[in-house]
Amino acid sequence: MKADLLRRYAQRSMADMVRGLDEHFPEGLFSLTHLFLEQRRHVLASVMQAVLDKHEQTYRRVWEESRKVVRYLRQADAPIPEVLRITAKHVLEEELVAELRRAGDAAALPERALRGVRGGALAGPRAGPDRGPPDHQTWRSGEPSTR
Repeated sequence: MKADLLRRYAQRSMADMVRGLDEHFPEGLFSLTHLFLEQRRHVLASVMQAVLDKHEQTYRRVWEESRKVVRYLRQADAPIPEVLRITAKHVLEEELVAELRRAGDAAALPERALRGVRGGALAGPRAGPDRGPPDHQTWRSGEPSTR
């Protein structure tokens, strides 16, 4: 049952997973509302985490596929579509937070985390309402790329 439900969720949709639950429990005697509030929240948190993890992978894939295009748009001083700006901001912020967490209580911040901060990776000098964050790999030692 567990393998079937996980397969349905991974390959299809949440609706198909719910249909699978109906197939495995045909009497329909129990639902999420029958659980105590704490357990209900635990189940919902698990489901939401899986959904968010899936979306996070999508954001990262979109950013990786569009990174070079964003770099070229910035170099041409052309507007960057809002969806790419939002995606870049989210992914780059997540990377920075992850680096800071890995650094823990270290006295010095890791160089990788500082690269984006020094260069203003999320709000570089050319960022604005019609432009997005630069590709954090185009910034070196706090200076924007002149390419």
